[in-house]
Amino acid sequence: MERFIKELVKDAGKILKEKFRKVGVSRTKRNPLDVVTIADVMVDKLITGRIKKKFPSHSIVAEESGNYNGNSKKWIIDPLDGTNNFSLGIPLFVTQIAYVEKDQLKFAAIYDPVHDELFYAQKGKGSFLNGKRIHVSAKTDFEYSQGCVDFGLTSGSLKILNKIKQQIHHKSFWVRNLGASGISGSLIARGALDWSILTGCYVWDYAPLALLIEEAGGRVTNLKGKPWHFSDNNIIAGNKDLVAKIIKIIN
Repeated sequence: MERFIKELVKDAGKILKEKFRKVGVSRTKRNPLDVVTIADVMVDKLITGRIKKKFPSHSIVAEESGNYNGNSKKWIIDPLDGTNNFSLGIPLFVTQIAYVEKDQLKFAAIYDPVHDELFYAQKGKGSFLNGKRIHVSAKTDFEYSQGCVDFGLTSGSLKILNKIKQQIHHKSFWVRNLGASGISGSLIARGALDWSILTGCYVWDYAPLALLIEEAGGRVTNLKGKPWHFSDNNIIAGNKDLVAKIIKIIN
C-alpha cells in the first residue's frame, strides 16, 4: 500500500509540474475565484483510474469526480489542492490522498511537485518527509508562535482573528494564508509553523493533513476542540500545547 500511494501522488505531481504555467482555468464552481483547471481533471482521472483498477471494490471520494461505490474501504482525493495558486502561477500547490478503513484514517500522502517534497504518514507508524521522520514544533508560547489560516475575510473569520489579536501584546505576530490546506498541513507536520486554523473546506482538503499532523505528534480538532471528524468543515491543528491554547482563545 505504501508504495502504491507514494507512486500515485508522485505521478500525479509530474502532470501538475508539466502543466504548471501552461494551462489556464477550465471552468468555475461556486464563484469566479473557485476555479478548475485542465490539470485538476487530468490528475483526477489518473488517480481514480488507478485506484479503480487495483482496488475495484473500494470507495472513492474525489473533489472533481465525486463519490464512487459505498465500501468502508475508502480513498479521499484532492488532485490539485491550491488550484487558485496554480491558476495564477503561484508555486504553492500539492496532490493529496488519504486512505480510510471503517472511518479510520490509515494512510496519507501529500506531494509538492515544485519542491519535490513527499509527505507520508501511516497510522501508528509516524510521519515522514522524503523518507525522514518529522515532528511538529515544540513551541509553547502562543504569543510568539507562527501560524497560518486558510479562510477569506468573512465576519466569522474576522471574529477569530480579533480574538487572537486580543491575546497578543507585541507588534511582530505572524499569520499566513498560503492558499492550500495541504501546504499549511505539511508545514505544521514538519515543525516549520506552529499551528493552523482552516475553515470552510471539505474532507479532501483536511483528511490527508489530519493524519500527517497527528502522526507527527500533533493534535487536530474542530473549532470547538473536539477531535476532527470527516463531517467537520473546519480544523485547528498544531502541537498539542498551542492547539489547547487556541481552543481556549477562540471559544
